[in-house]
Parts: sequence; structure tokens; C-alpha cells
Amino acid sequence: MRDDQVLGRFLDAKLDNFSYDGETLTATEATLKRAGNCISLAVLTQAYANVLGIKTSYAKVDSYPMFRKHQEFIITSSHFKTKLFANRATEGDENGQQTLIKGTVVDYFPDQDSVFSGNAQYEDLVAKFYTNLAVSTLLEADYDLSYSLLSAALKYAPRDAEAINTAALYISMLVI
Repeated sequence: MRDDQVLGRFLDAKLDNFSYDGETLTATEATLKRAGNCISLAVLTQAYANVLGIKTSYAKVDSYPMFRKHQEFIITSSHFKTKLFANRATEGDENGQQTLIKGTVVDYFPDQDSVFSGNAQYEDLVAKFYTNLAVSTLLEADYDLSYSLLSAALKYAPRDAEAINTAALYISMLVI
């Protein structure tokens, strides 16, 4: 069995009683609490992949609008799923062209109604992690921490629309 398949099965077994809530947690927190959102679980998957030397990528997936209201804000969510690449990653056609990258997809909310909305890399995952935390601290009016988290997000993905939008909300809250 390939390393990516072993890790995929391990996570499947380990996360059997996992509570899928909206909280963004570190890998350690997600393990201890046995809870978190898709970003928490992608971070946890990445941590294991780092230890095992497995390469990863991510896909952003959209489904029916999922949101919650907090005070006057509507908070939307997007979803990440992780691909763990096999060590023997490629198959080629008769001309030696790469046609398939083998691997295991780890998806915490498999939904038949979801639509692929774009590829993502490690930097996008880290930016999403920090942006999620920034939104939480912004809603708690912890503006200094929110600014620091947004700064970290934008260092990883300076053109990330969600981080930029959150920064705009941050500025508007300071002005009001």
C-alpha cells in the first residue's frame, strides 16, 4: 500500500468520532479536541503529511451557500479538500506525457452537490487558516490580534480575495 493510502486510511479511522464544527484549530488542538472545521482537518492532514514526507495540494470546493449571521455580518464559508500524492506519483501515456497524478483525496465533507472552484497550495491553506482566525477575533472586537492574523494571511497569499475582503471589513470597523 502506498504512503498516501496508509495516511488516508489512518485519518479515516482516527477521525471516526470527529466533531465537525466551525472552529479553526491547529493540528494539535484538532487532535486533542477531536473537533474542528475543514481547515483544521486540512492542517492536521498536512502535519501528518509533513512527518511522512508526502506531498500535498488542495482544491477549493463550493456548494450551496453556507453562511451564518453574527450581529450585522453574514459569514460565508468555503471548503478545502486535500490531495495526498503518491510517492510513485505519475503515469504516462505512450509518448511519456504525464496524464495522471496518483494520490488519495481526503475530503471531510464529501458532497455530491459541490463544485470544484480552484486549485490551492500550501500557502493558500495557511492564508485561509489565518483569515478564519482573523474573522473570529474581528467579531470579538480584538482588533490588534485581528490585524496581526490578517497580516500573516496576506504574507502567505497577498491576492487572496477572502483575506482582502476581511481586511476591508477590519478597516470599516475601525472607521465606524
